[in-house]
Amino acid sequence: MPPKKEERKPLEPMFPEIPLFYEYIDYSNEQMEQLNEYLNYFKPELTAMMKNNIFDNMEILCQTIGISRHPSFILPTQMIDLNDFDENTKFRNPEELDGDQVPQMIQINSIKIDLFTLRLLDYCAGVSGLTTIKMSNNGLTARQYQQMAAIINNPENKVKKLFIDWQQVNENFLQQVQQIEFLTLRSCQLTNQQIQTLTLNVQNLKCLDLYDNKLSKEALNLIGKMLGQNSLMEYLGLAKNGIQSFDDLQGITQSIGRFQMSQEEYDEYKTKEKERDAIIERNKKVKKKGTEEPVPYLEPIQQIDNNWYVIKNSRLWLINLSMNQIDDSSRDAIEKFLLQTGENFQLIRRHCRKQKRSLERNQYYDFIYFNSMKSTKARQVTNSSLIETTLNNQSISSRKVVKLPYLYTKHNQVLSTSRKLLLEENSVTIQLNTQKRELLKLIYDRQLDEAIDTTRKLVQQCIAYDLNIFGKSLHILADMYISNREFANGLYIYNVLRVLADVQNNQTLKIDALIQMGDLCKLQQQYQLSKIFLKKALQYVWYQNDTENEATIYDYFGVLYYVQGELRLAKEYHDRAMNFIKESNDSAARKHGIEYVKSYIKRINYQSQVMNNMVLSKLGLIQGNETEIKLTTLLDFNILTEQILQDYEFQVEMSTPNRPQRCITKNGVLQNDVDMFENVKELHERQKKRKFFEKKIPVMHLTRSVFKQTIEEQLEQRMKTNKQKNSVDEFKKQLQKFHTYKNFPEKLEKVNINHLSPNRNLIGFKYSFKPMRHQLLDLFGEIEQYMYLHSS
Repeated sequence: MPPKKEERKPLEPMFPEIPLFYEYIDYSNEQMEQLNEYLNYFKPELTAMMKNNIFDNMEILCQTIGISRHPSFILPTQMIDLNDFDENTKFRNPEELDGDQVPQMIQINSIKIDLFTLRLLDYCAGVSGLTTIKMSNNGLTARQYQQMAAIINNPENKVKKLFIDWQQVNENFLQQVQQIEFLTLRSCQLTNQQIQTLTLNVQNLKCLDLYDNKLSKEALNLIGKMLGQNSLMEYLGLAKNGIQSFDDLQGITQSIGRFQMSQEEYDEYKTKEKERDAIIERNKKVKKKGTEEPVPYLEPIQQIDNNWYVIKNSRLWLINLSMNQIDDSSRDAIEKFLLQTGENFQLIRRHCRKQKRSLERNQYYDFIYFNSMKSTKARQVTNSSLIETTLNNQSISSRKVVKLPYLYTKHNQVLSTSRKLLLEENSVTIQLNTQKRELLKLIYDRQLDEAIDTTRKLVQQCIAYDLNIFGKSLHILADMYISNREFANGLYIYNVLRVLADVQNNQTLKIDALIQMGDLCKLQQQYQLSKIFLKKALQYVWYQNDTENEATIYDYFGVLYYVQGELRLAKEYHDRAMNFIKESNDSAARKHGIEYVKSYIKRINYQSQVMNNMVLSKLGLIQGNETEIKLTTLLDFNILTEQILQDYEFQVEMSTPNRPQRCITKNGVLQNDVDMFENVKELHERQKKRKFFEKKIPVMHLTRSVFKQTIEEQLEQRMKTNKQKNSVDEFKKQLQKFHTYKNFPEKLEKVNINHLSPNRNLIGFKYSFKPMRHQLLDLFGEIEQYMYLHSS
């Protein structure tokens, strides 16, 4: 009998349980071998599950293996405005729209990445159509660089653009980047040895950016030698490298432009040309593909005035020398160099120092050199008006600079440094850069009052941009208010964001604003108000089916019940947060919550995606014909909250259940289901009756039966006891005993608190200054991108 075929194992996870949160793990070689064996064995099953989206594929692989997904591969929720599409695509299936918007770029910024994630990225990069990887400040190790090299050199992958910024680079990795066409190594502290290794292994390179590496003259000569061997280069970025003089670039300039050929060189060139043509003819006769001879590349030649010139690196059209020390003494050398270059060649020299003169401070100035057939003209860029540059005898705006190649801007939140250097420094750009430097310095120096004033001006300025940028500027202003302990102003701005979410029909922004309002009330020890805002956020979370934010809100509930002494409910909600136990889809509260959100959205009588006076009026920032928006409030915190609660949105509120969510069932039927909606006025009346008990923390030593009684019944029962005469004194003793008891660490054992949550530290983490600086940089990056994309 023929031997039986070995039965194939079913597809099972490598790890039994997926962690709730991502944690960096330094995997061993044995674990990597196990992962490789797993991927190779189950390749047919995994391949059948793959899609054409890198985020979906990474999610599938991580869930299949049983590991937590890296945060960089979690796709943020995005709103699709159908008004942005034409009539032919307006009513298409959303799945078809997703297919048109397949991301070809992944960004991993300021976070470490483990070997498992890199191996999975290598596994699905090809089928996902990934072309660009951007890594910044990741602290990559030698093993991680080895895995990165495997991703680049995998024949199934199509990665051609690589960003490695703000980190040390492994020299062995630089030997394996032959397939890369677009490479940036910004602020990597490259040494001469690393530059030499790099220049020997970039045969296909078309764009190289070495911003802020303090390159020596020897390193510049090595780059020039590379240009002599690589004729595909189109862009070279050497900004902020401490280059003192244009003469230091002699090794590079000798490999660019037209050079007269001697008769011997011309004859040799013609001989090579005949050999090249012969190879081309032989290749045409080859029947089997892949056996053709390599065709040598010859630089083009040009005849001028009976003389023959070879044009070296004819494809190179831009060199960026911004933020170096090249002063006015190099002007003659620059103009001489430009005479030998092609008509479309550009040389950028911006933010360089003027020549030092007596009694004058060093000043910065900008030049963008454009070459033309008849003359080479360069004008100094001023800040007063738009500069006109003569190019091919046509006057054009200096803003109309050809876009850099190989930049996939659709998924770039911040324009690349090289592209930003191409923008003209007009008055608006200068103002933005000044504001950015000023704000970052004020925040670093903890001068919050001045930072708030500057941010208010920035918010006023953001009215001219889209609503998303305006909303982000408001979010930063609110965080600054809270960091400066101006809680009323912070709540006022968050409420503006809540209304802005209604105007944009952006439920994600609505959830964030309500959670921030609830968190702020918690800081003010307004625990009941905090629960009102968080319950409202919970309705929108259910509407969006946002499991992550649902767990976050349950975590907040756990803290609120904990500080109020209701340990049973605190433990229950912390369990739900830690274990991601979401509300059942059949829950009455969930159904009513979703229906209410739908009815409220229909009730909104004005929606817009464009900034105008009507939007500002709806937000309450202007009244009548005012031109200055109102970014502060004169109301105190309590009056402001009462005014906010008068809004129609807060007229219906969910009541939190007085039982654990995991109810005991009898024959499959849920017992004592008290999820419901009730009128908010009636709810507040009952809360006022409990004011004495809410002000202090409730009595802890109550039996289960007493918990089911109302406050009036509990008081009546107390007065009927034998301790009627001294019941008040006994009650005070119980309160004092509880206040003493709550300070003991043993109490923490009764509540499952998630100490890993960033929301646990109220002011220490969330409103620290480092995240605020990151938010500012993102905001200014989006403003610069908006200005670039909308420039005429």
